[in-house]
Amino acid sequence: MFERLVKSVQEIREQGGVEAYDCHLKTVVLLLPWVLGMAGDNPMQSEFASHIGLTGKCFCRVCNVRGADSKARPGGDEGERERVAEFMFGDSKPLRTKAETLDVLGEQLAAVLDGAPTRAGTIQTETGVKDKFFTHFFDLLAEECARVKDSHKDSSKTPQEKSAEVIAAIRVLRDSLPEDIFSPCLRLEEFDPAVDTPVEILHVVLLGFVKYFWRDAVSRLTREQKSIVRARIDSFDPTGLGIPHPRGQTLVQWAGSLTGRDFRVILQMAPTILQGLLPPEVYEAWLALGRLAPLAFQASIKNKSDYFRLLEEAVYDFLACSALWTTQWFNKPKFHVAGRLGAVSIDRKRSPTTWFETSSARSLPSPPSEIQNPISDAIRYCRKVVLANKDEAITGGFVLYQSSISVLAPRIGRVCEILATPQQVLGLLIQPYVVGQEILPYRMPRVSIQTQDSPDGSNPIIAAAEWCAVANCLASIHTFHNCAANRCEVTRTRLTKKERRLMQDKVDKVLHSQNPDDRVLNLAQLRSAEALHAFRSATRYPSAAKARDELVREAVEHRQQVDAEKAKKAGEKGSVGGSKGKNKRSAPAQSGKSRNAKRARTSAAAAASANSHQMPDNMQIASPAASPAQTNAENRDLRYAPYPGGNRNFSRAQTSSGPSLPNYTNTEYNSVQSIDTIMHSTFQDELCARVGLAGVDLGLSPEIVEHAQLLSKVPLTAEGKVCLVGGEFVAIDARIAQLTTDVEEIKRSILNIEALVRANWVVSTPLHIALSQVVSYHASKPTHSINRILKSSVKYVLKHAAEYELETTGPMVAAGLELHIASELLNQRKNKVRTLIFANTVTKTSLDLMSLQIVNKFWVDPKPKKTEISRATKAHFALMREIAAPSAAKTNVRGGDTGFWKNLNAALFQLYTTHGEDRTTAGWLAWQDEKIAADMEKYNGLTVPEIGLGDEEVEED
Repeated sequence: MFERLVKSVQEIREQGGVEAYDCHLKTVVLLLPWVLGMAGDNPMQSEFASHIGLTGKCFCRVCNVRGADSKARPGGDEGERERVAEFMFGDSKPLRTKAETLDVLGEQLAAVLDGAPTRAGTIQTETGVKDKFFTHFFDLLAEECARVKDSHKDSSKTPQEKSAEVIAAIRVLRDSLPEDIFSPCLRLEEFDPAVDTPVEILHVVLLGFVKYFWRDAVSRLTREQKSIVRARIDSFDPTGLGIPHPRGQTLVQWAGSLTGRDFRVILQMAPTILQGLLPPEVYEAWLALGRLAPLAFQASIKNKSDYFRLLEEAVYDFLACSALWTTQWFNKPKFHVAGRLGAVSIDRKRSPTTWFETSSARSLPSPPSEIQNPISDAIRYCRKVVLANKDEAITGGFVLYQSSISVLAPRIGRVCEILATPQQVLGLLIQPYVVGQEILPYRMPRVSIQTQDSPDGSNPIIAAAEWCAVANCLASIHTFHNCAANRCEVTRTRLTKKERRLMQDKVDKVLHSQNPDDRVLNLAQLRSAEALHAFRSATRYPSAAKARDELVREAVEHRQQVDAEKAKKAGEKGSVGGSKGKNKRSAPAQSGKSRNAKRARTSAAAAASANSHQMPDNMQIASPAASPAQTNAENRDLRYAPYPGGNRNFSRAQTSSGPSLPNYTNTEYNSVQSIDTIMHSTFQDELCARVGLAGVDLGLSPEIVEHAQLLSKVPLTAEGKVCLVGGEFVAIDARIAQLTTDVEEIKRSILNIEALVRANWVVSTPLHIALSQVVSYHASKPTHSINRILKSSVKYVLKHAAEYELETTGPMVAAGLELHIASELLNQRKNKVRTLIFANTVTKTSLDLMSLQIVNKFWVDPKPKKTEISRATKAHFALMREIAAPSAAKTNVRGGDTGFWKNLNAALFQLYTTHGEDRTTAGWLAWQDEKIAADMEKYNGLTVPEIGLGDEEVEED
């Protein structure tokens, strides 16, 4: 097809052009086609240039640079420096030409004509020249060569005779082929594919550098840092960029599955969302990429010399920053392709400047002089207005405008108000801002509100706002808060929004509480980037004065230093792992010592507590140490604890059962648990009598009984023994109080964990596909109400949790499923069902066939066969088609509301109100027969085939 196109272009030129009528000039013009460039992605442009592609050893279609080649490049540091220099500085290798490409293709053709087609493959690898158009004919010649050689296997001819026959057979086939079997692109005289195939910036910049950098950045971040990045993205104000509000959860969690549109947003946010979270050299590479991308995506060029100077500087700075980060980036061919931005470009050679100028809409007229005090009832406040360059000036956003006060250079200001009448936009009230010097770490100019001296000479006051006509607003620009200087923090203050309603749940948000007017001009802005070139600083990073060889040497040394640090950390990690193993082997001996030390500390605290605790009036405290006959061994197990101020009335109800601890056990609190078997003794009766609880079963634990038996052998008075046992009760009460506190803390932790899991739990791709089928099933099956589709789908999935590989069916999972279905699937699957109903209504498909299509396409397994579809189901499908009939034949607007589901829901409500919930009643059965008969009478075009309808006969999504 392309060959025919090239031939048509050449014929039109030979004929002297084609006459056509120009509707703008309103006259007849002469058209002469000239191919000045070929646009496409990298593989397509390589095909235009007869090049092997980015995966080859000679991967550049513009020059003869080579990738990893141990034969052509020395090893070690010298080889690495040479490779980095070739990637960064494209002028170190000669450029390709059309004549050179044709010569190499001629060598490949000569090789196959000489009976050595394998030599052509070697030539392709060593030169990078591979013509896909020529490959077709090359394969034919190679097959003929192989066929003739195979016929000579059993021949007794000499090698010379065999070679002559092979060459003769190949040349006969060559004579039957077209005269020119090389790429048609090489036949265009004015087109040189090596230089007229510009760099395709979508796949090189957005789907190349930005994708590489973003994946690397996300992989570097810790869990806490990822939450900070999510909060920064969610708090990012995109006003002035012309992009929707970004979602941090999506961009961070799915960093490996984003599209070019997502990377376009990330590129413009990177200076503010990544600040302080990455190493300095990594962040500098992001900033350099932010300076390069606006120039690469600039839609119009007014001054080519200044533009290409800025572009070459930006390309060099980006490659230099990438090299100083790590030279491993230069294993990717796209970093060399980036060096071709501005180095070889079609517009430098032939294209006029108007190629890069965008058409502008006619600006609105400025307000007449008599409308300086407009009538209040005729003025309207607008939220936004479209400027001449199609940018949107939004209230609260920043614009670049031509001030009536200063006509020398455009100024930057914030839009305070936009005034308009029903007929026209009157103008904008703009608060002027001042653009300051470049600041670190952003390397972008600071923007602050303009002030002026006060009349009394005291503190400066804010300058007055200016009135500006829409025609004088040049572009909408973006600024972000100087968070680095003002130390903005992430706080949980932003209310979440679900289904367009504010919820009470709060999530993280970046709070700009300090100096909100301290702004930074975002030079990474892609839209209207040309208007911001005047604010670029002349200071470059890395310094332009640094020699190339010095830069490359410094980059290689930095890479070696990073590798050495990684190796050192890996060694330290290994040694730490070995020491941990030794510590584990010695742990049992240490644990015994720690238990003894803990026991001693507990005994001391208990003794001090017992001396300070106040008991009932009829009791006197006697210290165990007061008895010289008591030994340390006897005192060893008398452990007390401070009384926490709890209830001292030791009744059965309070002592026999501890706090509720579901699924929670701890050996430290085993002594608190009561037992059903209570040991009664004379000592217990005496204790109950002395504390006024005679005849009350205390439910003493075995530990207390053991202590009581121990005390019976100690030479203390009865009051002393009672006090000691009372201290034991105090210790138990204290531990119960501590348990209660721990349980509350555990409950709070569980609630926090559930909240975090609920916030981060997402539906996997396989589950998403399965949910789509479930929602479609409930949207198409007979139901009481369409409003039940969501609840019924969630209930069905939870009921079949094992089938859908759900680990749990708790409220968290149910809420996550409901949110995902409501936001991602419900409307989509309902539209699929409605579309199939409409299609069968238009084609007048029979009810049996339509029912079978719906069941096969939307129902879950096991699906009923064609003879198993119930009459109730068919009647429901007939009802759906009856409601769809008035709208099916119309041309429906994409995304519009046909009223199908609303009308179906009303019909179902009326039916269930009339016939009741039980669909087996006579009323329901009569309705089913009537509905099926009416449908079959109206739609009797297609019938069920004899062979069952399979999935292949149903249109897939």
